[in-house]
Amino acid sequence: MRFGLALALAVCSCTNAWGATVNPGTNLIQGAVAAAVPGETITLNPGIHIVTYTVSINKNIILKGPAGGVNNTFIDKHNSNDVAAIVIEEAANGCRFENFSLRGRNVAGNGIVMFSNSNVFTDVRVFNCGIDTSTGRRSNIVIHGAHLNTFNSCWSNNSTWVGFSQYGSSDNVFNSCVADNNGAEGLTIDGRSHNCRWWYGRINGNNNRSRGVGGVGIDWSNGAWVRNAQIDGTAGNKSGVQFQNNEGPCDGCIIRDNTISNSSAYGIKKRTCSYPVTNTTTTPNNFFGNRLGNQHTGCP
Repeated sequence: MRFGLALALAVCSCTNAWGATVNPGTNLIQGAVAAAVPGETITLNPGIHIVTYTVSINKNIILKGPAGGVNNTFIDKHNSNDVAAIVIEEAANGCRFENFSLRGRNVAGNGIVMFSNSNVFTDVRVFNCGIDTSTGRRSNIVIHGAHLNTFNSCWSNNSTWVGFSQYGSSDNVFNSCVADNNGAEGLTIDGRSHNCRWWYGRINGNNNRSRGVGGVGIDWSNGAWVRNAQIDGTAGNKSGVQFQNNEGPCDGCIIRDNTISNSSAYGIKKRTCSYPVTNTTTTPNNFFGNRLGNQHTGCP
């Protein structure tokens, strides 16, 4: 058993070989992360956990709230210098994050930025990241060069940019997640983010600041699946799903068994101005209420 008097008094109600429990307060999570050894569990007690500087995770840990913690265990972002609330570094593979909400509070900076692989998020919600200025638009969850990650029943809503933003990040899976009411896309699959899987859940009311390319934006990525999802109310003269293809082609994607409705442009648009969209399945889907029609291929 490891003891640290200052840590025990300021951060934890208990420490032992299995981890620490962190009470609500200011900048206490980082101390628990620093003291943890790989594989330990850090449990957040219900309440408000304020971060005024980025929580940097550089090792394999479990960070969790109690069951149902999305409703009573909050990480509140107060670091407004255009930095993230949480950064998961390259060395921190195989982490687990469970049962808490991160509230961006509409200050500058992203919510969670991830550079590592094989992490699992379950019942984590991220809201209200970024400020609505030309220099402050940011995403809730940024997945950059990060592969084989899984999101289960996670929400990413009301950012000024993207809900779940992927770039150069392959084989990530989203099960029954929600990405609603973001300023740009709810979900991006960009820059060789191959074999992304989105199952069930919803992607509603996005592009509400006329940013991005669609509710789901896909560019230079192969093998993406979006299936059994609800994609409704895409705003800003954008399509529910858009293959943008500014950077490269898309091949072998499957967009099917979804309800795609009330888009302010098309249900699905394959934009082929610069690069082709090939071997892609876009039926069957349930389309209705899409202003310009259900499907379109061409330039623009």
